[in-house]
Amino acid sequence: MTYENPKQAEGINVSDESPLKELFVLLAAVTLISFIGVMLLAWFAQRLAGYIPFEAEQRIVQVLPADWQVGEPGEQDASDREVDLRALGQRLSAAMGVSEPMTLTIRYSNTPTVNAFATLGGQIVIHAGLANKLTTENAVAMVLAHEIAHVKLRHPIVAMSRGVTVSLALGTIFGLTDNDAAAELVQWLGVTTTLSFSRAQEYAADALAAQALIDVYGHLEGADELYRVLELESVDSKRGVLAGSPEFLNTHPDLVQRIQRLDEIRQELGVTGNVTPLSW
Repeated sequence: MTYENPKQAEGINVSDESPLKELFVLLAAVTLISFIGVMLLAWFAQRLAGYIPFEAEQRIVQVLPADWQVGEPGEQDASDREVDLRALGQRLSAAMGVSEPMTLTIRYSNTPTVNAFATLGGQIVIHAGLANKLTTENAVAMVLAHEIAHVKLRHPIVAMSRGVTVSLALGTIFGLTDNDAAAELVQWLGVTTTLSFSRAQEYAADALAAQALIDVYGHLEGADELYRVLELESVDSKRGVLAGSPEFLNTHPDLVQRIQRLDEIRQELGVTGNVTPLSW
């Protein structure tokens, strides 16, 4: 008995579809699943972060790089403007119900950056670049009240938890195995992400700050000056005016809408008053 291999048809091993298509579909599926998984982890981290005691948040600050610690100098080391800011901050925090164990550390930074921020442990910094552009105490109060609101609502620890969770998840997915590098990445993200809040957090801080100004001054006149200044600066930054300002410090999105919301609150309140001139 003899056996002969049958003749195969031409192109039998050639697929009509490119193998690159299957690879692309596989990579897209893996990327989508990874993205959904990371976002779910970030969501759980945000939900749980608010339950972290404020004292623990303050302990986290102590292990961060010295450059990121606001510190608490003695009154003799503080500028007159910083003393005024702290006094105004005390009035606002009392109206906002900020009490022990939550504490605030307010500092004035003599730098041209047009910004203010709140970070871990109740640390708040107002830059001279912003303070020098404001003309009323009411506008300065809006700055402080907004940052105090971030602290009161625990936004810094929430943002840090989200950032660290995402960085660790991505490091695990993409093979971040160097322990020292991972520690440095977590430490860096743990600080920078505290300065980047979501739009929902910004609007929540605005609402709480607006109520604080109503409680302290009886009206909202002058509060919108803050956002009008920031709106002008955001336009000028496109011309390079703020080229030296770190991008992660620009935490004030949708400025036009925020001005409109303050106007709506003012109209609903139906109360007007005189603005308070700055004492500096």
